[in-house]
Amino acid sequence: MDQEVQISRQFLAHIGLSVEKVKLSFVKRLFPEFGKDREVLLICNLSPEEEEKIMSPKGRDENSEMLDVTGSPLEHSYGDDSFNVSRTSLRRNWMKNEERFMSIHQVAAETLNYTQEKLSNAKLWTTPLFVLADPQESNERCILIGSHSDSRGFRTLRICLGGTMFLSEIHEAIQMEVPFIQHDKNEMNLQNRKKAQVKIYSVYEISGVDPEMVDWKDEEKSEYGGYLSIETSWEELSFIPPLRNSSSTLFASVVSGSKASPLTSLWNELLLLKNYLAMLEEYQTKHMSSRYSVAPLNFPKCFSNVFRESTSKITKKLHQILVGDDAFDDSEVIDDTSVAEGPSEDDYQIKLSDMAKVLEKRPDQDFASILWRIIKGADSYTTMTDCIHTVFEAISMSNFKPSLNVGDDTRFGKLVGGLDSVEKQLPQLAGSISMELVVDMGLEKLVRDYTYLLSTGNLMESYDARKILNNVAEGVFDVTKYREKLMTLAQIHMSLEFLQLIQDQLNCRMDVSRSIFEAALKIYKAPDSPLNFQNLENHVIYSLNVSAPKNIVSEVMKMPPASWMCTLTTDVTLQSYSSVTHYSRTPIFPPNIYNSEDMLKVETDTEGPMYYVTTGSSIHFKLATDD
Repeated sequence: MDQEVQISRQFLAHIGLSVEKVKLSFVKRLFPEFGKDREVLLICNLSPEEEEKIMSPKGRDENSEMLDVTGSPLEHSYGDDSFNVSRTSLRRNWMKNEERFMSIHQVAAETLNYTQEKLSNAKLWTTPLFVLADPQESNERCILIGSHSDSRGFRTLRICLGGTMFLSEIHEAIQMEVPFIQHDKNEMNLQNRKKAQVKIYSVYEISGVDPEMVDWKDEEKSEYGGYLSIETSWEELSFIPPLRNSSSTLFASVVSGSKASPLTSLWNELLLLKNYLAMLEEYQTKHMSSRYSVAPLNFPKCFSNVFRESTSKITKKLHQILVGDDAFDDSEVIDDTSVAEGPSEDDYQIKLSDMAKVLEKRPDQDFASILWRIIKGADSYTTMTDCIHTVFEAISMSNFKPSLNVGDDTRFGKLVGGLDSVEKQLPQLAGSISMELVVDMGLEKLVRDYTYLLSTGNLMESYDARKILNNVAEGVFDVTKYREKLMTLAQIHMSLEFLQLIQDQLNCRMDVSRSIFEAALKIYKAPDSPLNFQNLENHVIYSLNVSAPKNIVSEVMKMPPASWMCTLTTDVTLQSYSSVTHYSRTPIFPPNIYNSEDMLKVETDTEGPMYYVTTGSSIHFKLATDD
């Protein structure tokens, strides 16, 4: 246990208080200078009764409702008034673990002073210290007090609740404040003071729920549809960001293998090939003397295949393609001409979600791709081998001519080419040969799919895509090389997932989509990529932070921000004074800390959306220096 926590608990236990070292969402919001991952010491009450109440069936239902995002996804159409304000239901705007903490009655300030004194005497105090106060017990409705000591000095902090304000009232308040700030800058004594610093942070939530605010014990990651927001900062007092003098970052979060993604089928094919490679590696390890071993390759008992079909259905489909019929429903095959034509005149991007719909329905698929679509449903190695043998037999004995791409250099294509010789000797499918052929054709099918998405979406030229996806079909089947190629496809896939989420919410020009994809691929294809090959099967949350394009920011600004915060700082010799004003569309404190009647207020059409107000102040006492 951390020494700060251990000592604090020892001398606070006799009055029934708890000390927790945690990350707090409201501290991260109100004091961003601490850093997003900074832990703090929190002195509070823990109420098992309240925790049980929150975790009751009724509470879980309510929490589930909080996570719903109401309304249709934002469609940012230029020249269209797409941002009419509507009522949004209250949802969790804090982390789940914060629902365990309760405020301290009456003795908050004394407790803070007592604790920091003990820690200072023990020379252990390095972490910001906060106490949850009861806002009902003071006129200023103080809810959080804190202090922090470091090599530069000592700092006190205080946070209070400010009720609610409508958007129209906020605009009026800011306009009244501007002359005061300007007056301060002009009239202050420059010998003792520096100019007041203004820092504004504004967050626009475009879609979804911040994954940090989701209780993953109750929510399935596989159902998560992602999160998209834009955070803007600037240094002049205004509610709307000045485009020329602001910095904007686009934040996106997705879950690998999410069922909500239109690219999920491609991801499942990647995972299936990963499992096949694991089987091949294990088989080759056991039978190192020869890959043509007579020992059968068996699927493990734990093998799971989302594409699984019965052997009879697979056999029927295979027979259909061998006699020239369509093995798939004709209604599935669609014309992709409109997609392939590329962007329209207004230079906007064709969405990945639209292109994904035609991937397996394109009429120009070659035989190997169709064969992979059939064989990937096999639930045993015997079925897989029988399919390959049946195809070779049809070519050799029934003069079947499979339609392959020109210059096909897959292992399957090379064997088919050998059957065109006079001898027409059937290939031997002993050992692991059948699976090697299936993995190779499956991987090549995915290469063509991803190349189609990249080139049609103007994200990467086909030549460049093929360049990073080296041909591995030469020589002996090398599991390592195939795994590396599969990993490259996974990195491309994850980069496309981010772009797909953004495209479905924002109209992106070609250059914008390309820059976002390139930024994502640079991160996820780097040596320290967040993507781990061994972890592909798990539903992992991945994030992307990129500079937000100005045209997107200008459109997003037409909607009210989810939150807006202003920090004003003035330096006076050895002291620095800061004031914080924070507006949020949803409360930033969980109801177990403070449950206000403000939550019952209803927005009106005339006054605009309603914001919950939090105010704060901080004084930094600096250590004197010799200069």
